[in-house]
Amino acid sequence: MFDLSILQDALAFLTQQSLGLQLLFILLAYALAPVCGVPITFITYVTAFIFGLKVGAPLAFIGYCLSLTLLFEGAALFKNKSLIKIPLSKLQNRFPKLSQRLSFPLIVGLASILPYLPLVALLGLTQEKRFTTYSALLLGSMPAFIIALQAGALGNGLVMGMSQNRLIFSFITLGLALMLHLWIFKKAKKNIKKT
Repeated sequence: MFDLSILQDALAFLTQQSLGLQLLFILLAYALAPVCGVPITFITYVTAFIFGLKVGAPLAFIGYCLSLTLLFEGAALFKNKSLIKIPLSKLQNRFPKLSQRLSFPLIVGLASILPYLPLVALLGLTQEKRFTTYSALLLGSMPAFIIALQAGALGNGLVMGMSQNRLIFSFITLGLALMLHLWIFKKAKKNIKKT
C-alpha cells in the first residue's frame, strides 16, 4: 500500500523552497509525471493546493499545455520508427477510423472520457492537424482540469482559512464543472454513435 508520509514529506520539501524552484518543480512534474504513470489531474490538484487558485490556475494551465505538447510531439516523432509503425498499423487495421482525421467534436468527447496519456500518445501517432487536436484535447479535458483545480484550491482554502462566500463559490464552481463534464460526455456519446 502507498505510504502517504512520502507524499507529505515531498509537499513539505516543495513548500520550503523558493518560489522559482517551486514553479520549476511543478513544471517538471507536468512534463515528466504522465510518462511515469502519475495522473495529470493529481499534479493539477497539488498545484492548486500549494499555490491557491490565483497562482495555481495559470501555472497549472501552462504545465498542462507543456505536458500535452511534449507527449503529442514525442509520439509524433516516433510514429515512423519500425518499433511503433508495425503495432500502429495493426491497430489501424483493426480500427480503420484511426487512420482518418478525427473530427473536433469526437476528440473533445474522447478527451473527456479517456485517460490522458494513452489518448494524447495515440493522437500524436495518428493525427496530423496539430492545432485542431490540441484545441480539442484542451476543451475536452477542461472540465476535469477545472474540477482538479477547484478541489486543490478548496484544500488550500481549508488549510489556509477561507471565507464562507469563497467556500460557497468554490462548491458552485465545482458543481458547474461537473455538469459541464457530463454534458460534454453526453454529446460525445451521441457523436460516437453517429460515426
